[in-house]
Amino acid sequence: MKFDPKNYDIYLRDDMQKVEDAYEEYKADENNEKKYFELKQAIYNLSLSIKAQTVSGWISPSDAEEMKEYFWDLLLWLI
Repeated sequence: MKFDPKNYDIYLRDDMQKVEDAYEEYKADENNEKKYFELKQAIYNLSLSIKAQTVSGWISPSDAEEMKEYFWDLLLWLI
């Protein structure tokens, strides 16, 4: 993954790790629609955390956009 969860506070770290775990689980069973949905949900939750961290000033808007774009693009790479 491009972004290392260890470099972020606990809120983003946990959600980033959930995305990474969901991504690995989906890659292991790409025909499983449930795994795809779980990955999509994990990315959505991470997007909300990124937004909250941006509003609170912990990460810059440009960094937030780069992060959101990267994680949502994971779904496109799977197609």
